[in-house]
Amino acid sequence: MFVHVYLCPKIQLLFVFYVCFKDCLPGWILFQTNCYLLVHERPQSWDNAEIDCLNRNAELLYLLTTEEEEFIDSQIMNRSAIREAFIGLKEDENDIKRFVNWSSGDPLEYTNWHGSPAEKVSSGTACVAKNASVYGQWKIVDCLRSFPYICKKEGKNGLEPLC
Repeated sequence: MFVHVYLCPKIQLLFVFYVCFKDCLPGWILFQTNCYLLVHERPQSWDNAEIDCLNRNAELLYLLTTEEEEFIDSQIMNRSAIREAFIGLKEDENDIKRFVNWSSGDPLEYTNWHGSPAEKVSSGTACVAKNASVYGQWKIVDCLRSFPYICKKEGKNGLEPLC
């Protein structure tokens, strides 16, 4: 808890506010400057998982570094009974490379495929899930299947009024 003192020059009064620093909402886990949430109570299709994350002011998980993925594996996937979870990659049927950008819009630069990203699904569009059974590597799955999923959003930086 911090104390913030403010002098109002107009009326020459001193106000004291008690504030606290909040990094992540309850249930979310902080890593560096981002918050992560494993949603597993009601598995969803990829599209519905993305909508739910957006409703939480977050994105489906996008991974930018090995360190970030190792954190997700050790602190979220390995601490739960969840073996697979959607991440923010969905096939771009209009691009020859198939997976170019994360659903967040970030370019796909870091990858951790189990098998080939060229694998096809039996029908429909291909999406990607982390697979804890193969060291958290990514596998191609049908977007219409229902899986738990991981949301990611920026942590809160700064001070907020204590409620």
